[in-house]
Amino acid sequence: MPRMFYSSKYAHDEYRSVLVDSRVGINQTPESIQSMNDLLVLLIRDKHQSIGHIYATHAEELGCSRRTLYSYINDCVFDIRNGDLRRSVRYKKRRKPMKARSKDRSYRQGHNYEDFQDYIKEHPDTNVVEMYCVEGKKGESKAILTFTFRNCNLMLMFLFEYQNQECILEVFVWLETVLGQEAFKKLFPVILTDGGSEFSA
Repeated sequence: MPRMFYSSKYAHDEYRSVLVDSRVGINQTPESIQSMNDLLVLLIRDKHQSIGHIYATHAEELGCSRRTLYSYINDCVFDIRNGDLRRSVRYKKRRKPMKARSKDRSYRQGHNYEDFQDYIKEHPDTNVVEMYCVEGKKGESKAILTFTFRNCNLMLMFLFEYQNQECILEVFVWLETVLGQEAFKKLFPVILTDGGSEFSA
């Protein structure tokens, strides 16, 4: 007697093939495509109207969504091309968002804000200095480096031409030269940077 064997993988592959094939192509008749083409050529090439303007006045005649119409134009279904759309030519192709790479943050162990809070609880008499970098307008290189002394509400401000490590290092060297090494160490035992994100003791 004849026998039939059922293969779930074969059946699923056949189902996926039919599912994809049924959605390939354009869901329009040749007559509707020609009618849309005539309308778009008249309004875009001759009258230089935008897609948004066309949909505001002829949405019912087009019979598809705006996104679908852009897809048809991009797939060269009509005589209209992307080059005929003035704004479309200006836009760059959107890039896919890049996945954030996992960074090695082992160097921050023992130097987080929680570690700082624990350190202050164990050493409440420690003199803490908060350091911030205040940036100017976008495109300008100048910045201000500030030191805020918690114990006396004193703030020191230093203006430098460029926001880089060399300029910040010059400020520390100048302070150490003016104050002396012993006074400098007493004055800056613990420094908070970037609003307390890290600290060094």
